[in-house]
Amino acid sequence: MPPVVLSTRPAYFASAAQVAPNVEVKLDWEDATEFGDRYTLADACREHRLDPEAVRSVHLPPGTTNRHGMAAAAANVGTITDFVHTAFGTINPDWLTLHSDRQFDYQAHVEMLDTITELTGHQIALENTPDSSHLHTPEDMAVFAFLAKHIDQLADIHLLVDTAHVPANRPRVAVDEDAVAGVLDRMDTTLRSRIADEFGMFLQSHEAEAAVNLDADDPWRPALTVLHLVGGDRIQAIHLNDPETDGVPDVRNGAPDGMQVVVNFCRQHDVAIVLEPQQVGEDQVAAALEWLVDTV
Repeated sequence: MPPVVLSTRPAYFASAAQVAPNVEVKLDWEDATEFGDRYTLADACREHRLDPEAVRSVHLPPGTTNRHGMAAAAANVGTITDFVHTAFGTINPDWLTLHSDRQFDYQAHVEMLDTITELTGHQIALENTPDSSHLHTPEDMAVFAFLAKHIDQLADIHLLVDTAHVPANRPRVAVDEDAVAGVLDRMDTTLRSRIADEFGMFLQSHEAEAAVNLDADDPWRPALTVLHLVGGDRIQAIHLNDPETDGVPDVRNGAPDGMQVVVNFCRQHDVAIVLEPQQVGEDQVAAALEWLVDTV
């Protein structure tokens, strides 16, 4: 059974402890200045009576230019490593959620990610971006799942899919050959020639295996395109956000059909489901948590 997780900033640990079985610690730049060897995340858990064992993920702050940014980028390796070893204390999350450089060289990125996992001792889940980058289209994300089958350095690298940040123009589970070409064009000639055919077969097999029984205009379809083309075995978690509001889905009058299909995919593939409360009421969050706990 996949974990149901509530994403929360440290200031709201006490509230999260009362309603959620598991939490993702959501950190912003301001939080990064608060925690260190004198006051750790484990200390904050004890102060707010949140069981440290409930911490499934720590979502590190975004950014590559802010001095407290901890996106997966070469310039941030030292910052990430130091923060994990000084600010975590005794908490031991299952994975770190990281944003990524928007553009990168694949070989250098793989080596950098491997360095982060080795120095921190934690698995990484890379989150997709809401707009054009090297980690936005289904094919952008699927190439990491494919490469992980062949490159040992990616053994501890997974993906996190935000269901509201996927390309909205991809309602069908179908490979976009232009997007595939774009991924391959970013690679050096040697790597491209080695993987082009097999990567194509990887995607085609996932397309062939997918079956989505939803209305053609269901807003959750693009998220399912990403999930199916990437494949469940390399997806660590999803941020379950409504694709139309980019917030916690409202299930008080019943869960949307598309959301139920997404959750079923997560249940089948043991993909963690993370809720990110934003500008919604506590009753809406509580209803979504209750429905997910009962369903998965």
